[in-house]
Amino acid sequence: MWPDAARCTELSEMLGIDADVVDVLVPPPFHGDVVCQVLEAGYHVQVQKPLARSLEEADRMLAAARATGAVLRVKEDYIFFPPITKLAEVARSGEIGEPAGIHMKIVATGRGGWDVPASSWEWHFNQAKDGRGMLVFDHGWHQFAVAIWLLGPIRRTFGWVGSTEIVPGISMDPPSTFIWEHESGVRGVMDITFSLDQYFRSEWYTGDERVELTGTRGYVRCNR
Repeated sequence: MWPDAARCTELSEMLGIDADVVDVLVPPPFHGDVVCQVLEAGYHVQVQKPLARSLEEADRMLAAARATGAVLRVKEDYIFFPPITKLAEVARSGEIGEPAGIHMKIVATGRGGWDVPASSWEWHFNQAKDGRGMLVFDHGWHQFAVAIWLLGPIRRTFGWVGSTEIVPGISMDPPSTFIWEHESGVRGVMDITFSLDQYFRSEWYTGDERVELTGTRGYVRCNR
């Protein structure tokens, strides 16, 4: 696609390239070290979600961004997804009144979707062994990002994270349930389940996601 693009096998090689922004695409366990090195080399950074595996790791990256004056942002595409932007448009028009609550649901399925080699899932499963599951820790970022985008900062949250074995020796983190409260007082609920034998027609990941925002005069709902 870009025949003149530079190819590097080490991060140190790349840091000398003339560029303004670096998009960090490495798995989350490497975010802290890579992001800090790139920021300190003078680049702005976009990093894939989830930002970090701990608050300490996130604070280290934020400190590096502040020290260098560079921009650090987390890529989030769900807030640009047309059904979500339409939901926001309806809600912000006042049609459903004042926001009163939000409910999110994820149903991941075991059959259908695109053909992804098992080796491509390996780092996800390694994360799961460390207690950071694919659906809550990795994919759940999108849902919380949407909730915050729609309703503002979250004041507190509670959750139950489960475990479901999908193949011998490998488990995922549903069933999981979360409740939270925004600083505005609006509360939210999200539940995540895994339906191992269900077939779901999709060109991408298999599963159904729903967002329902209830207001004082009505509600608006979308699904993917």
